[in-house]
Amino acid sequence: SAVLSDPCTLHELRIRIDSLEEPIRLLEAKDSEEATRVYKAFGEDDPFGARAWPSACICAQRLLAEGVRGRTVLELGCGTGLVATAALLGGARFVLATDRSRANVESGSGVCPAQRQGAAGGGLRRDPTDAFALPASPHCGNIHQPSLEFPSHLLPETFDFAVFSDVLYWPELATAFGRRAAEAFAGGSTVIVADPGRRSDEFVKALRSELRRLGVEPLPQVDLLPTSCPTPEWVSADVRM
Repeated sequence: SAVLSDPCTLHELRIRIDSLEEPIRLLEAKDSEEATRVYKAFGEDDPFGARAWPSACICAQRLLAEGVRGRTVLELGCGTGLVATAALLGGARFVLATDRSRANVESGSGVCPAQRQGAAGGGLRRDPTDAFALPASPHCGNIHQPSLEFPSHLLPETFDFAVFSDVLYWPELATAFGRRAAEAFAGGSTVIVADPGRRSDEFVKALRSELRRLGVEPLPQVDLLPTSCPTPEWVSADVRM
């Protein structure tokens, strides 16, 4: 099958995070307009993950500050794979990067093995708005099933961390990721979210509603912590706009 990222002109980024000894190396589309045309030609309506976004760097920093060595990480909406790769470099035992776009899974998870340092990792195409349970979620009986597009025997019983960044740009996504955050938390994961806050109210509303549906009591405190987000030199001009 064709690799969707092949027709896009790609370039390599080297992104430094203070707690890592070496820079993160990943590929992104060089031109957003070209990426949009290519994604649409393959039936993909969301090309945003073809570029690296500052929120992903903030998410990676917070994840690494929590301590990932020897632990497991599930990234939803992986895009270029920045956060997943940071987790691998930080010593995570297993990392699964997921995205609704096959192009992002193929390009983002494909960068990770070069920096894996003995850890296990991979990519899985999953749309957060679909009616599926999270990989290894106890709320679906721990779906170690052949239907997964990934070697299911490698999945942990529960991921230590579930993370996502810069994904709340459409109403249906804000609601879907709120439900996914609740599902992960109810399953025992620490959930880390980094986003410019465009649809934070819709996200929090869906999060609390799903926590109640899952019977989580008492409801956890949801703190939206503002943080500075400097614009690094690797951020492309159209992302800065």
